Amino acid sequence: MESIFKCLIFIVGFQVLLITASAQTERQPVFSEKGGIIGYGYGVSHLNIPEGKYTPLFFMGHFGIDLLKAKKTAMPQRFTLFFEPQVNPVILQRPGANGHSMEFGANVGVQHMYPVSRNFYLYILISTGPHFITVHTGQQARGFIFSDNMGAGTYFYISKNLALNTGFRIRHMSNANLEMPNHGINTMNFFIGISHLR
Repeated sequence: MESIFKCLIFIVGFQVLLITASAQTERQPVFSEKGGIIGYGYGVSHLNIPEGKYTPLFFMGHFGIDLLKAKKTAMPQRFTLFFEPQVNPVILQRPGANGHSMEFGANVGVQHMYPVSRNFYLYILISTGPHFITVHTGQQARGFIFSDNMGAGTYFYISKNLALNTGFRIRHMSNANLEMPNHGINTMNFFIGISHLR
């Protein structure tokens, strides 16, 4: 039931993204935000794989569509549906046997940006999406998995449409009991990126 619910959230979110994009006129860009994000994650003790440390390095795109469609004001709030394709190498630190692994997938989520000043915004977000992991661990089956995220951060405008994006997210990865074991992999993650917003 959990896996069906997560699949439905992802499919509906992705369809809304495509429908909204196709409804745009030729003069309007499809996305209200386009950017890239890099990041670093870490897990500790029971929040990580038991054999050692699982350290993802994030390389993500971030594409958002404004859902508010509100009147433009000097300091508008933004509520966006976003899509984040990603390929993440993972550093594995195990006693006597360091190595690496990979994650790849995409998340769909919603984000609310609130203006503190003309050039500084706070945001919160939640997202989920399918991923594939290659790590071998006794705690989590490799292969298809869901990535669930919640976080907060800031946008600092460095020009009219260009902003520095910094954030923190808590991420839980598990496969909704589609395959065992399924204890999950949890990491705390820090991000920085650049976004073009219109």
